[in-house]
Amino acid sequence: MDYSTLKYRFANYPAIRIFRSEYAPLILGFFILQFKNKNRLNVPLSEMREALVSYLEDLKNQGVADVFNNTPEGFLDMWCDENHRFLRKYYETGQQDATIELTPETEQAITWVMEMEKREFIGTESRFLRIFELLREISQKSNTNVGERIAELRRRQKEIIHEINTIIKTGVVEIFNETQIKERFYEINDTAYRLISDFREVEQNFKEFVRNLQKERLRDNISKGQLLKYVLDTESEIRESDQGRSFYAFYHFLSSPHRQEELDGLIRTVLDLPEIRRLHKNERLIRQLKHRLIDAGEKIISGNQQLSEQLRRFLDEKILQENRRSALLIAEIKKLAFQSAQNPPREKAFFSLEAGPELNMPMERTLWSPAVLPEINRDINEASGSPDHIANLFNTVYIDRSRLRENIERILSGKEKAALPEVLEQYPARFGLAEILGYMQIAHEDSRHSISESSRYDVCFNIPISDDLQIGENKKSVRRVNIPEVVYYRNDSMKTVC
Repeated sequence: MDYSTLKYRFANYPAIRIFRSEYAPLILGFFILQFKNKNRLNVPLSEMREALVSYLEDLKNQGVADVFNNTPEGFLDMWCDENHRFLRKYYETGQQDATIELTPETEQAITWVMEMEKREFIGTESRFLRIFELLREISQKSNTNVGERIAELRRRQKEIIHEINTIIKTGVVEIFNETQIKERFYEINDTAYRLISDFREVEQNFKEFVRNLQKERLRDNISKGQLLKYVLDTESEIRESDQGRSFYAFYHFLSSPHRQEELDGLIRTVLDLPEIRRLHKNERLIRQLKHRLIDAGEKIISGNQQLSEQLRRFLDEKILQENRRSALLIAEIKKLAFQSAQNPPREKAFFSLEAGPELNMPMERTLWSPAVLPEINRDINEASGSPDHIANLFNTVYIDRSRLRENIERILSGKEKAALPEVLEQYPARFGLAEILGYMQIAHEDSRHSISESSRYDVCFNIPISDDLQIGENKKSVRRVNIPEVVYYRNDSMKTVC
């Protein structure tokens, strides 16, 4: 930034204008109380007015020497006008009362003031590790070399296996100390606060993006087809912008019910830690983090949809204007025709076409003829009612799971774990696929065992078939099926990652 830019910012930027105002303590103190302390994104105008009346009355009762030569209504109108832009006032669809929210510039001013408060300590370890991890992530995820990526994954695999083996040998799990837990919790709290505050700037960025597109494309000489194409492409271009890709990736991640449950579980686990409970502050923001993020995300989604709706209404107005213009032109043509009726042109051909007309004579159409129906053989051959065939329908297979469990326990009596192919090698599946599914069901119902979708293999089994569909002449046929990796563990063993 050069001198001219800074001079313009100090004179016109709303965040700096707040600090230059004689009412800066009143403005920031009231905004922090209504929005930050109560964790709200917006407030109804009527509630905001009543809260400001009470706030000014409390200041007078406290003996504040400052003289506020304005009314609560006057303050709110001034803070919302174009010369200040401390607050944004708008009307929700179907609501009589206006809604008040902070502008992105006011969010910046509040953030700067709140950061002036002295912190218990400044975490350096967690921040540096975060920088280090981000650099490593960028380096790895931007590298297209397959060999290097595989080498990195194998290195991480060795680290995980080493950590697991160490825990198995020592029985000790390495954990964070109290300082490390507090440091990371403060970083989470600061990041969450900044993220929620930045949502207003994200919303403003979307509006600026659409406004720039309007300036570029919505011109007076634009055709109706071009305008329609622009309206249909606007939402797509919003999603493909840098801001759109980042936001919609975040919103898609947060909209997943699985991710929401995981986030709730992580928040409960962290807030239940004794080290966090002793802080006695900053819990409310983290506790409401999911709902705050969802509300902020839905507000931006709704805002983008309203922008698209505004563009559609603009298209409707554009079409209406064109229809009116067409009606005026037709009226002018009729007026000229009436004026020429008394003195018609002497030339026989006063109007010429560039090409010959296309004529479609009614008699050129062929007469209707009924469709030709296909011949269908309606003779039905009745099936033979052989008792053997009917009995074959009731020959169901029963899988004895207790026998399958005994097979598994016999193999585990001599080892800590065993994969499903090892079980099938010693105890072949006599009833084919149904028996294999029985083994997998046992692994699914027992928490000792595991089923991993990340690794799969083929297993073979025999099934009975009949030659030429003749009962009694059965033989075996080998089949292969691809299943997830199934591993059975003994009661006194521990699962390890391989």
